[in-house]
Amino acid sequence: ERDDGSIRLRGRFFASSNITGVIGKYVDLNDDLQRRLVIGYEMLIQYGPAWQNRFTNLYITTPEHAILIFWPGKPWGLNANSWEVNAKLALNAPDTDPVLTLDDRRAERKANWSTLYFDYAVNDWMVSVTEPVNLGGQYKLSVGHDMLLHELIERTISSRIGGTYNILLRDDGRLLAHSRFMDAIQAQNGNLSIATANDAQLTRIFDLVKKYAQEAIIDNSQDDSYLAVTRLKGPGWYLVTVFPKTIIAARAFLTARLIFLLGVLALLVEIATTFFVLRTQLARPLNSLMEATNRIATGDFNIHFDDQRLDEIGRLARSFNTMSEELSARESALSERSAKLALLNQQLERELEERKR
Repeated sequence: ERDDGSIRLRGRFFASSNITGVIGKYVDLNDDLQRRLVIGYEMLIQYGPAWQNRFTNLYITTPEHAILIFWPGKPWGLNANSWEVNAKLALNAPDTDPVLTLDDRRAERKANWSTLYFDYAVNDWMVSVTEPVNLGGQYKLSVGHDMLLHELIERTISSRIGGTYNILLRDDGRLLAHSRFMDAIQAQNGNLSIATANDAQLTRIFDLVKKYAQEAIIDNSQDDSYLAVTRLKGPGWYLVTVFPKTIIAARAFLTARLIFLLGVLALLVEIATTFFVLRTQLARPLNSLMEATNRIATGDFNIHFDDQRLDEIGRLARSFNTMSEELSARESALSERSAKLALLNQQLERELEERKR
């Protein structure tokens, strides 16, 4: 028992199991509460380490203001003050109630997401989600997780594209992350409303997001920008990225210029390739055919082309080879006939000369 009236698990339990516990003051430690806390402690020992790779922590809370939390490296229950303990317990209360209340509404099993808040016990922004455990319609305890949001907020407020910026907001109009309002958000402990921020452009953005929530891209013509909207499952938050149209136009012009240059380069490559193909596959064979035609005209029929190609040039080469072979054969026949005729003429001349003599 502490001086503030709370009862806490000793530090040796945290050293052995990474579990800390707090029971608020003026709590009746009856058998039922003690039994539930022992069962909860045993369940945290089993499931806490198993889920450590997915969740920051795992904890249970009871209607009697008792908390058991598994959080490796974070002795939350040893360091949290009464205000922080009450804030953790109040996360289970309905939004309409200022304090934790117990009523029949706990009979419905439904996950409850908290608002963004800063936990000074661990010095980090976080959001909590809890789900009640009911037996026979009676609320016994809640199981919950805390999700640290420091990294998410840092990534949200630090834009990687010059001129753009990101906004994280709730559907009820509370601002969660904005590069210009982080001090005000922390001052309000995560409960800064867009109406309180008194920023006309921010109000217009929220109105457009609520009006066109199903659209991924929203045209904010009044502020000359586009809104890229993503709804985060679970907490129902909106992540909005604001793109000024001037940036998009400049990038579109840069992209168009790049595409034009690539198109010109591709055209030059295509022209060079076409020239090379025409020269090697068409011009050279045709020049060879023209030279062969001139050789045939001079009487040289000893010509043979490569006729292995399957295109029109190959067909023309095969026809040319056939023609040159036929011409060569005819030329040989004519030469043989001419020789015979010359021999007969010589014989005739000798006979005529002999007769004349």
